[in-house]
Amino acid sequence: MLLRKIVAVVAALAAALGFCCHAAIEVKVGVAGVCVEVQGASAADLEGFTVSVSTSSLFAGLMEDDSYFLTRTEGSRFCGEVPMELTEEVAGLFVEGPGESGGKLVTLRQGVPNQFVVELGADGSVVGLAGHNETEQLDQLGTMFLRVCSEHLTIPKSKYRSWRDVMSCAADSIWPGVLSHMMEGEPVPANLSDWFLNSVKCRFASQHIIPYVKAAERNHGITVEEPPMQAYSYLNEIDYSDKFLKHLPHSGLKSFLYSLLRFPGGGFGAIGDKSVADWQKAASLKMRPAIKAPTPLLLDLLCAMSYVEQIEIKNTPLTAAQIKNIRKGFTRNDLGKILLAKNDALVNTLADNDRYIDLSAGELDIEAYVKEHYGNRPVVIDMWNTWCSPCRSAIATTEELKARTPHSPDIAFIYLCDTTSPADLWRRQMARVDGIHIRVPLESAQKFADKMGLTGVPSYVVYDRNHRLLHHATGFPGPATYLRWLNELR
Repeated sequence: MLLRKIVAVVAALAAALGFCCHAAIEVKVGVAGVCVEVQGASAADLEGFTVSVSTSSLFAGLMEDDSYFLTRTEGSRFCGEVPMELTEEVAGLFVEGPGESGGKLVTLRQGVPNQFVVELGADGSVVGLAGHNETEQLDQLGTMFLRVCSEHLTIPKSKYRSWRDVMSCAADSIWPGVLSHMMEGEPVPANLSDWFLNSVKCRFASQHIIPYVKAAERNHGITVEEPPMQAYSYLNEIDYSDKFLKHLPHSGLKSFLYSLLRFPGGGFGAIGDKSVADWQKAASLKMRPAIKAPTPLLLDLLCAMSYVEQIEIKNTPLTAAQIKNIRKGFTRNDLGKILLAKNDALVNTLADNDRYIDLSAGELDIEAYVKEHYGNRPVVIDMWNTWCSPCRSAIATTEELKARTPHSPDIAFIYLCDTTSPADLWRRQMARVDGIHIRVPLESAQKFADKMGLTGVPSYVVYDRNHRLLHHATGFPGPATYLRWLNELR
């Protein structure tokens, strides 16, 4: 499953197609047509194959991505359309069959054919990818970024005597340490280094530079005063041109933008019913001691993040005035379309509240609850959590399998998470997943898992319609086994 996250991706299509110059990336809602030919699998095996593309939205948090499954059209070809928010995006191409599974990093672009040939090895793993000439470099970048996410360097407590000491330590000691840990002696591919290092700088700033007060409390338990805006001058080292948009799918821009929105100088404040232009003017003046010339793109994204905070974090729909302001204020790009789509999704989720059962208020006997409410139906319990990337990837796979496979219509598909999953994120991540969504206390989930011999998430429990236990397993068992479970419940 870790491979699925490494398969999360980034690449320059201009280089892949042999172009010598950088093609500007724009915020534009659209689709990429993708076709993948799978070589090395028998016709019988192809029946059990899934081919998916994994991307992250512009405002995705760390390790938040979406999977889109391609449809087998003829022979060994799988084709489909992948929603995109940028004219050029990086994506993970993932192949899963009866044997092993694997994937590669690719770049997708709107308006051009995105065609790939995947070569499978004898064990079913992906051993080659044609149609993309930067695969090995992108795999290298994916590995490097995972190292960035795993580093735990902190600024010493003694440095907090002065904000100048803190920022000097961050720039002169912590940042070189991050780079050393990331590269482990291997250089960043030269043709991809500009946007990739820029992305790493954003990650570094959101972890070590921007949350000055919060980091002191979190790492050392001390309270310090907020420094002046000029203390954050490291932010001026980041390129806020269209290179700023390019990121690995499992990183997104949310962490950086949300940190910038909340922390320096006490934060920028909610946009409320202010116009986009007025909010951006005030934000530009405030950040100027740190970022000398905020680009229109940065101001648009930061302003949009204020709306995203309201919609996705505070779970509050837009007002009529805000909708009007968004339509009028975002004219350079499709950020307005993205925000209005997020608001529509929230409104629909709140209206569809019956699908979400929050039982987290008190201890719960999960097995007894399921028997009482669904004991006369076949039951498939999928234990997952919002922070679990393999869980979300597996859910995307099972949704595809459910959609294309006849099964008993009265099966109760129960998606069970615990209180380590924030309620708002739980609802949002399940918006596109058919089934019954239940949130329970952590202790109750642990007791149920212990009783079933489960050791983590994702985990699965399958009952027949007489509530006899048929299967229990930790880790997604693969498409073939999952389909067999569904067939047994007919």
